[in-house]
Amino acid sequence: MEQADQKLIVEAIRGDKKAVNDLVEKYYQRVFYYTFQRFGQDAEDVTQKAFVRIITSLKNLRDPNKFEPWMMRLVKNVCNDEMKIKYRDQKLYAQIDDDVTAEMIPVNLENLEFLPEEYVLNAELREKVISIIKTLPENYSDSLLQFYFHDMSYEDIAEARNVNVTKVKNDLNRGRMRLKQKLEKLDGKEFVFCVVPVGMVPMLTRLFNADASAVLAPDACARVLANIQESVARIDLSSKAASGNGKSGLVMKSVISGALLLVVFGGAMMLLPNNSGQSGPSLHTPQTSAAPSQTPEASTTPTEPEPFIIITIEDMIGEEEALELLAFETGPVDETAWLDFIARIGADVEGTAVEYDNEYTMYLLRKQDKQLILAERKNLDSGEIDVFYQFGGIEEPPMMIEIILLFDVS
Repeated sequence: MEQADQKLIVEAIRGDKKAVNDLVEKYYQRVFYYTFQRFGQDAEDVTQKAFVRIITSLKNLRDPNKFEPWMMRLVKNVCNDEMKIKYRDQKLYAQIDDDVTAEMIPVNLENLEFLPEEYVLNAELREKVISIIKTLPENYSDSLLQFYFHDMSYEDIAEARNVNVTKVKNDLNRGRMRLKQKLEKLDGKEFVFCVVPVGMVPMLTRLFNADASAVLAPDACARVLANIQESVARIDLSSKAASGNGKSGLVMKSVISGALLLVVFGGAMMLLPNNSGQSGPSLHTPQTSAAPSQTPEASTTPTEPEPFIIITIEDMIGEEEALELLAFETGPVDETAWLDFIARIGADVEGTAVEYDNEYTMYLLRKQDKQLILAERKNLDSGEIDVFYQFGGIEEPPMMIEIILLFDVS
């Protein structure tokens, strides 16, 4: 991180109003474009909610150098929360994609690309690529967006997604491969991998930048920033925060911990350090005794529980099982423990194949509009097992030849 960016974040944490505004303006496009991939025209509202959470959580950021992965983790959590609300009262449905023709591709894709420049310059072709990326499993599309658009390192992406670097590299490689295959099938042509010249911006980066500029309204950041200030001003940062002194245009809330003061002057927000350790008499209004309220009669009509909506892999199989699966993918696999895991989560065998000394098995688990694909490669001589998984919306499972090639890409 550049020194100027680090200074900006430190000043924002300390409560400097201008630094907070500059921070929102600096990262607005990145956050908006991330939410736009999921919410389309509703992205501005979700972006506003994300920045409110970011600003009100700044005091919890311990390392300013880790701001962006910390920020993107909060943004992803807000998106997941909003998705649960969005689909709470809607009928869940599954969208089935066609099979993807598999082919051999280079093993190391880090410095390779296949996208012709016309797919960046032509808006219709660019939208075609973006639409395909949205259909990829979430761990693939998120990795592509954060690597090429946010310019995040493997380490920062891993921290933002709470996985390890090996998982990020695998997801990027497989995401590139799936994108290439689907685009070839859609356009009926073959794309050739080539090395990105030193000093040149990758085509996917240019494509994301062009698309973000096209969907971002010119006045969106200023409008959202004003709404953010209003929203933050209404949030009680402490369970015992006091109200202001009653003067027009002045609201002051004290944080009981003595760490920050939230001050709003005529709609402008500031987070200020509170070094005194106490709020002072001018921050409180006299407490008046409230009239006793009447307890309403208990309703005899039973309340129906809200439907549980699956958004993340943790929702589908549980937090402990998700961590266990990540350990299987990135470390040595004990066959007994692996088969026990498959049985516990209720996944079924979808297909098997044998190539040379390796046996491949694909397992499938579907719940609501989500699916989890688990792939296993077992060496018939040594008994060594490798594992990877894909989580996302329901689509046609890959063919076994594609599973074999995905292991080769790792």
